[in-house]
Parts: sequence; C-alpha cells; structure tokens
Amino acid sequence: RTDGNIVYNNNLQNFIDSVDSSKTFYYAVYSYDNNNNYTQPVILKAEPGQTSVISQPAPTVQQPQQTQQSQPSVSVLITIPSTIPSGFEFTQYLTVGKSGDEVKHLQEVLAANPIIYPEGTVTGYYGSATQRAIQRFQEMYGVTNYSNSGYGDVGPSTRLRLNQLLSYKQTSSATSTTLNAEQSRQALIAKLKALIAQIEAQILTLLEQLKKIKAGQQ
Repeated sequence: RTDGNIVYNNNLQNFIDSVDSSKTFYYAVYSYDNNNNYTQPVILKAEPGQTSVISQPAPTVQQPQQTQQSQPSVSVLITIPSTIPSGFEFTQYLTVGKSGDEVKHLQEVLAANPIIYPEGTVTGYYGSATQRAIQRFQEMYGVTNYSNSGYGDVGPSTRLRLNQLLSYKQTSSATSTTLNAEQSRQALIAKLKALIAQIEAQILTLLEQLKKIKAGQQ
C-alpha cells in the first residue's frame, strides 16, 4: 500500500485484501529467504475495475556491499531530478526531526518516484511522511526491512544506495557530455578538411593562371 503498511507476511501463495473499492491502492510484493535477504519488489496497482503490474524486476536476491572493490548494481527506479546540485552527496545520518538542505535534497530524490513518496512534499524537514518514503526506498532497493534497526532512517547503507543513484546520474551526464564534445570535434575536423580542400583547389587554379601569364610573356 502507499501508506507503507504491511498487509500480509506468510508463506501462502494466495492473499485477499479487503479494501475500499472506490479507491486506488499500490502493493509491493516481495519474497525473502531465511537470512532475510529480500528480492526486488513486484509493484501492483489496484484500482476500481482492474489490477495492473507497474514494475516487475528480475527476482534476484542481493544485499548492498559496503566496499569499494565490489559495489551492488543500481536498479534505477528513481530518476534524479535536476534540482540536485552537481557533485552533491549525502553525508549525514538523517532521521525524524532532522532538517536542512540534505533533507530537502532527500525529499526531492524520493519524490521522483510517486510509489515511494506519494506525498511528494519538499519541506526540508524529516517528518513521518519522509520516514515512510525511506522505508519504501529501503525495501525496494533491498537495504533493510521492518525487522531490522535503521528502518526508516538514512544510515550508512541507505546513504550508500542514495549516493550510488547520484553517481549514476553524474556518470551518465558526463558520458553524454563526452559524446557531445567528440561529435563537435569530429564536425569541426570535417569542416576544416573541406576548407583546406577548397584552398588547395584555389591554389591550383592560381598556379595554372600564373603559368599561362608566364607563357604569354615569353
């Protein structure tokens, strides 16, 4: 659900939830092993008259590795907004009651996915809505879950995931900039080659005219 409540946690293959049929609900469905390693979720949207799958990632189980040698792959469920400054990274431990620019940028990142942060408010204050959004983020990215400490806080593991998303955006932007620069360089080279060819042709014409002038003077 978009309110972050856990509506079922057991091993049955079928589950029926009683809801208000006039409203739309979102579900994130996970499976996990005996070590509490969670898969990426299947996101379901239940609205009056129909149920649809919004996101269905490959059912792989992975936990983030906090080492520089081996970092987890990043499933981009969030598009980093342009309001985040270039080179920005999260550095603080963020929890309910915190405020400031890091909380503001955190809310901007979370608001990019309405399933994670349906309220989408950017106030710079870490309240209960932001806490629920972080809990959804942690579950979607396999950082932690409700049975572990740090659930709903931006601690080291969650901060690592967030900074990986920021790094992914900056790397993609840098790659695009590099490609554009190379394309511009190649276009300039082509223009210079065409200009050189024109100058060479003009020089040949002048040499021919000079030969004719000298021949006429003899």
